[in-house]
Amino acid sequence: MREFLTSLQRELNAEISAIKKEEKKKKKSLYESSLNKVIKLNREFGKQDELLTEEKKIPLLEPQVGQQVWVKDIETSGEIIEIKDNSIKVEVNDIIYTTNSRNLFQIEKTKIKKSEFRKKIKIPEKEIKFELKVLGCTFDEALPLIEEFIDNALLSGLNLVRIVHGKGTGALRSKIRQYLRKSRKINSFFTPPPETGGDGVTVIKLEC
Repeated sequence: MREFLTSLQRELNAEISAIKKEEKKKKKSLYESSLNKVIKLNREFGKQDELLTEEKKIPLLEPQVGQQVWVKDIETSGEIIEIKDNSIKVEVNDIIYTTNSRNLFQIEKTKIKKSEFRKKIKIPEKEIKFELKVLGCTFDEALPLIEEFIDNALLSGLNLVRIVHGKGTGALRSKIRQYLRKSRKINSFFTPPPETGGDGVTVIKLEC
């Protein structure tokens, strides 16, 4: 009798486990489907925004520290925090981005009507995070955290985020960047200046 009950319990546990796995797959499939729709719509809105605001972008002739500017290649605004020769550092969402004046444009806020703004679609679920720390993790431990972080960033309408992986032997950084190169959700990535993390950080431009 005891063996029968033990066997029955095992079968029930196996069935429950199978049901949970199936539910998890369905949720993941639904989540990915929603994410893909949001990304597609954001791209369409982005194209329309670019057409609407192209005439509003005025080349930056005399950049100044503290000035709010539009950064063309990452398609977002930021504040100039340092100018040195032809190199200009812009702070975007607490991330330092190094570029040059040819990539920067003035922001003419007073000339843009509210009706011309098109907000990107967002699905706010959690607190918006611009940074993920995976220090001390193996790549297998870090991967699900990175995937969730990137998905949430895309759903929140972010286009520039950073992953803090540390320097160490460089193995974790290398594997993370291999993953990023293959991901369709990533537009590009780069190493920030030493004062903001250097080789211990990877800054990612998302495919919004």
